[in-house]
Formats: sequence, C-alpha cells, structure tokens
Amino acid sequence: MDENNPVNQEPLEKQKIEQLENELKNIENKTTQEASPQPRQPVQQSDIPQPISSDVSESASPQGLKKSKGILWIGIVLLILALVGVGAYYLGSRNTIPTPSTTTP
Repeated sequence: MDENNPVNQEPLEKQKIEQLENELKNIENKTTQEASPQPRQPVQQSDIPQPISSDVSESASPQGLKKSKGILWIGIVLLILALVGVGAYYLGSRNTIPTPSTTTP
C-alpha cells in the first residue's frame, strides 16, 4: 500500500479531517462546560486577624539562617582561594628584566 498514491491519500485525508473535527467538538464542549456559571460557595473570613505564632517563625528561622551562613562562608573561602590563585599565577608568570652586568675590560 503506497501512501503517496493519490487514491490512497483521499481516505487518509478524510480520516484526518474527521479526527480534527472530533477534537474541535471536544474542545468546544470543554469550553462551554467551563464557561457555564457554577454556584460559588462564599468565602468565610474572620473579622479578627489571627496573629502569627512566634513558635513557628522562630523554629524555621535558625535552619534557614544556618544554611545561608554556610553558603556565605563557602563563597568567601572560594573567593579567597581564587584571589590567591590569580596572585600566584601573576607572580609566577611575571617576566623579570635582567639587569645589565657591568664588566670592566
């Protein structure tokens, strides 16, 4: 069966068109279902704001603070190592100009 044959392409095109039409109908059905108004339940809000308990904020804070301090120290150490490495490379690759020696004839 040759798909490039014009006789065989016609049923394939019809199948593709039918498939696309079915998908379009499904999409239209979904959009009409989403667009239909659904009764909403009222949101109950209390008039008195509830304070945030200090126990939760205090227990979560030290762990995050420790992690950020650890990352900060690692960054500082890496920066120092990079500076030492760049300095060593600079000092090692610096060409020294030889001083002319004076010879007496």
